[in-house]
Amino acid sequence: MLINLKTCALNTRSEPVKLDNFTRLPANIEPPCSLLCEFQVQSVDNYFLLHLKVEGDLNIICQRCLHTFNHHYHNSSTLAVCDNDELAERLLPQYESVVATNNQVDLIELLSDELYLYSPDMHPEIDQCDRSVEQYLCINNDVPS
Repeated sequence: MLINLKTCALNTRSEPVKLDNFTRLPANIEPPCSLLCEFQVQSVDNYFLLHLKVEGDLNIICQRCLHTFNHHYHNSSTLAVCDNDELAERLLPQYESVVATNNQVDLIELLSDELYLYSPDMHPEIDQCDRSVEQYLCINNDVPS
């Protein structure tokens, strides 16, 4: 889903959108994946700030026990969208930065990247993992025999 940053920056409200056509998901997230995203674009000097609030239920394959669990994902982030690499590098201390041509970004691609960075890859607590894998895990400093 392409969004035009200049057009969206004219709107002061957040835009809600449901996204579910992900072609590039982390290997530990089972499709289908459906996310609700609210975004707002703000024009700042010679770049745009893209404010994102993302939420949805994900089926995660735990990389520790290899069993699937449901995770309610929610994340807020702000991206600086620039038209060149130099400006993007200068803004990196303040924002995550991306370079976009023609003042457009693909929201699905940005959210795919976000899932790679921020979605969990295992159960939050080791005791939530499937018990059958305990023999292969070092729990309480015990070494499997």
